[in-house]
Amino acid sequence: NGINNYFTTVYNTGSANGEFIQLKFPVKVLLKSFDFTCRLNQQAGGPKDVTIVGSDNGTTWFWIQDLAYGAYTNSTPLTKSFTAADKYLYIRAIIKTTRMAGVSVGELKFTFDAYDT
Repeated sequence: NGINNYFTTVYNTGSANGEFIQLKFPVKVLLKSFDFTCRLNQQAGGPKDVTIVGSDNGTTWFWIQDLAYGAYTNSTPLTKSFTAADKYLYIRAIIKTTRMAGVSVGELKFTFDAYDT
């Protein structure tokens, strides 16, 4: 199920195949939570399995956490909390599987604490 076109991300403890969203921050961040909301009437495109990785240079990646999502409803975000203690300049959310081909993104929200490097 899920991703037709994907990229492979290699990280310190393995690798993950999937479409990804990458963010670069001006200072290091410590992730607190990740909210995902699907587009209206596109719940099947919501991610089922997501791997979150972090980097300080955008090249060398480190595993942060694997996330598993259940069913989506319209306009209702699903929230996952993080237990990671490491801070990074880059965050990549790798969407490994969905319930249909492609990913339906309505809104993403990362909650984090920012730290001067």
